[in-house]
This record gives sequence, C-alpha cells and structure tokens, in this order.
Amino acid sequence: MACFLGCFFAGGTMTTEAVQQSKVIDVRGYRILVNRIKPNEHVTSATFQAGGYNWHLRIYPNGSHPGYGPDYVSVFVELMTPGVAARASAELSLVSWTAGSSQPRVFKLGKHTYRHGGSSVWGVPYFATKTMLETPTYSYLRNDTIRIKCTITVFVKRPPPPPITVPPSELSADLRKLMVDHVQGTPPADVLILVGAESFGAHSIVLWMRCRELYYQITSSSSITVSDSDVQPAVFRDLLHYVYTESFPAMDDLGSSQKAEKLRGLLAAAVRYKVNRLKLICESKLCTSLDVSTVVATLVLAEQLQLTTLRSACIKFIGSSQGQIQ
Repeated sequence: MACFLGCFFAGGTMTTEAVQQSKVIDVRGYRILVNRIKPNEHVTSATFQAGGYNWHLRIYPNGSHPGYGPDYVSVFVELMTPGVAARASAELSLVSWTAGSSQPRVFKLGKHTYRHGGSSVWGVPYFATKTMLETPTYSYLRNDTIRIKCTITVFVKRPPPPPITVPPSELSADLRKLMVDHVQGTPPADVLILVGAESFGAHSIVLWMRCRELYYQITSSSSITVSDSDVQPAVFRDLLHYVYTESFPAMDDLGSSQKAEKLRGLLAAAVRYKVNRLKLICESKLCTSLDVSTVVATLVLAEQLQLTTLRSACIKFIGSSQGQIQ
C-alpha cells in the first residue's frame, strides 16, 4: 500500500514529496538456505515498487560480514531501477506469525541515497539470530518460512507548480458601474435619494451592505429624502461614491481652505450615516492638514461631533500658533 505523507518546500525552489510503501516478504525454505548459502552470500526477494522505483531485499542466511559471525541473518535494501539515484529511508521488521507472541523486532534505516549496482545498499547485518528464529515461543519461523516487512519512504524532489497570477479585486470597479445606469448589463437603481434639489439613484442591496443608516430610511415608495441643511448635494455625491467604491474623492486641485471645508462636510456626513472608515480617513486628513485659517472651524466641528482625537489636535495646533489664528 502506498501512502503520500506530505510535502514541504526546500530552499523555496523545489517541492519534496514523501511517498511511503510497505511490502511483506516471505523467505521460504529458511533452513535449506542456511545449509546451502555461504557466509557473505545472499538470495534476493521478489522485486517490489515504492515511490516510483523498483526495490528488492538481499537476505544473507549466514550473515553479510564475518565480523558479526554466522549466527546472524542479515537483511539489506537494494535499489533495482537503473540509472537513477533515490533518496529514501527504510524500516525493516521481523514479523511474528502469532500475534502477541513477541515484541516486533524493528530496525529503522535513516535517509540514504540509493543507486543501482555496486555497493549502494543499506541494511542491518544483525537483523536476527538463528537462535531467535528457531525459538518456538517467538513464532518467527513457520513451515520453514520467515516473514519480513519492509517499509520504504522515498523523498522525491519536484519543481513547484507554476505560479498563478491572481488579478486585483474588481469589486470597486463593478460597484462603480452600478452608479451609472446606462452601463450595459447593470441592474437599474431601485432607490431614489433626494438631496435638496438633486436626486441620486442607488441600489438597496448596496446600501444594506455598506450604509445601513441610509438603507433604514428607505420609504415604501423606495425613496429617501435628505435635507440639504444636513448634507449638501456635492458632499452626498462624494459619500455615495465612497459607499460604492471605497475610494476617496480627489482633492489635489483644491486649495487648503476648500479642501478643509470639503473634508469637514464629508466627515460630518460619514458620522451621520455611520460610515466609520470614511470618518477615520477624513479625521486623519484634517489632523494632518491644519493651518491657521481652518483650525477654528475644524475645532467647532470636532466639538459638535465629539471627536476627541481631532479636537485634541486642534487645541495643540492653536496652542502652538498664538497670535496667528484668524
């Protein structure tokens, strides 16, 4: 059974996938192999696949190295796919034929770069003793067969997927289209807002999402009447533009006094209709653009609207400009 363990980014350029697969191998005729195979000689298991590569086990019935003595059975993992290098880790375990008869004998092999041929194998010279295998209580030997489970985890480096360019949000542009009834395909306005002698079309769903105070003023005749003594038509136009687009109206062509007057009107409208982000923008711009000709009017508005930050900024400015205030 193959299992995809996960992936991570190495160095921000390549993706490394860990693919794991287990194989249970029965080594039949164990006693015959012990009698016929010399020390440092091996037999091989059937080839199996893991991580897209072919593998098999080398089993040394009388040990792989004279230094460990002939009492050990040795088991090694070998890559059989030619012409490649595979980075992998492995786990070899001796499986008991009777569940619970003995503790699993497990050997974990760390990461190793396997190559086909030569001496590029990795394994356990002291995998099991013959005495252990022949002990009935361990139940490692049945019908002259021992069972070995091999789990291989292959680490495969792959290039990252191509980047997907996500375009900027078009929400503001789409809502801006709603403000112009003649744009093809846009639904017509369903609310008429009367501000003094001027009228503005709006969409109830936009007001519900962006300006509840206006939405709740919609009458049964789908209209809203705003007194021009509260909000001037030009200011309301800027407010509605912000509600639809969340973009601040351009003021670069205005002088400081005109700009401050427009900001004060828009600030008052934002407070009245609870458009909080617009309120904060206007308040911030007024705080950073105070001058001797506008600070008094701005302070009066801050007192009326109970805007403590703006009020404090005005008082500090006046305190530092004694004799210059108009």
